[in-house]
Amino acid sequence: MAVTQKMIAELAGVARQKISEYLKNPDTPHLSREKKELIGRLLREKGYCPNFAAQRLRGLPDFQIGIIMRDRQLYLEHAIFSHLIPLLEKSGYRTLLIKQETFTNATFTEMAQRGVRGLIFLVPCEVDYSLAPMPCIAMTQLTDLPEVVTDFRLAGREAVKHLYRHGHRKIAYVQHKFDPKLLRGHGYREQMKKFELKPCTLFGHSARELAEPLNQAVMDGYTAFFCSNDFAAALVIHLLQRKGMRIPEEAAVIGFDGLLLCHLTTPSIATFLPKVQTLSELAIQNLLSWIKTGKKAKSVYVPAVFCPGGSCGCETADPLDDIDSYHPTFVLKSL
Repeated sequence: MAVTQKMIAELAGVARQKISEYLKNPDTPHLSREKKELIGRLLREKGYCPNFAAQRLRGLPDFQIGIIMRDRQLYLEHAIFSHLIPLLEKSGYRTLLIKQETFTNATFTEMAQRGVRGLIFLVPCEVDYSLAPMPCIAMTQLTDLPEVVTDFRLAGREAVKHLYRHGHRKIAYVQHKFDPKLLRGHGYREQMKKFELKPCTLFGHSARELAEPLNQAVMDGYTAFFCSNDFAAALVIHLLQRKGMRIPEEAAVIGFDGLLLCHLTTPSIATFLPKVQTLSELAIQNLLSWIKTGKKAKSVYVPAVFCPGGSCGCETADPLDDIDSYHPTFVLKSL
């Protein structure tokens, strides 16, 4: 049985018109944040599909955009995906979800035959992207496609600048497992070089792996740590506090991603938050422009928003200030 807006409305405890309003604008001010998160989750879980016959009656194009994703999405992929669906529907395009595990070079031809006019890659695939017969945009690294992604290199530079302003001169970079191109690290090293400071990169997937290099860095006088993500930042804080060090009095830490855990640690973690809504809007705008004009899109790099926290010595910022209202922190709240 097809899932309808009325069914979603009953499950969410709202009027059917509110579901329609949410589909047109996920950031509608007429619903509370909790209701928007609930409606978004129900739409995904129940597999809601819009009534495209009604769209055709309104004169909207009956075209499809494919979204390539993995079965179990990471927090940022989940946030972007949740934005893409209503934005594409608003533009008059149906969405075809394609799991990464089932995507091959032959899929390009199959997609074209099914009326797919463009593809959005949320994850990299081991395919020859030059074979794609339709415009493709990547919202991930490690592809040869035009990208719409966060400016990770800029974040690395900004992290060093912030810690430098706090008086730190021995700043280390902690590499975790979610930075395949090491762009945060490149930005970190570029800014360290500009400040004529000696860079130091630490690597570790776990507390056991990171403990020894972190201890050595502390012995060498390093007092500040920029981490490739918030998991690594929480791990560094834990290990430093286990050594009896006070954060931020004796050491400062900055993470990346804006996860909910940033507000659950003591002190709270200073972090960079990707602008999910902006990324989603630009990806669709660039892809649809490419489809309509035939002019290949250019890569776009969107600055992340710095959210101060106690771990760097700043007053903790309200995560709703000056950032998109729907970002990984709130995604995790809705899981």
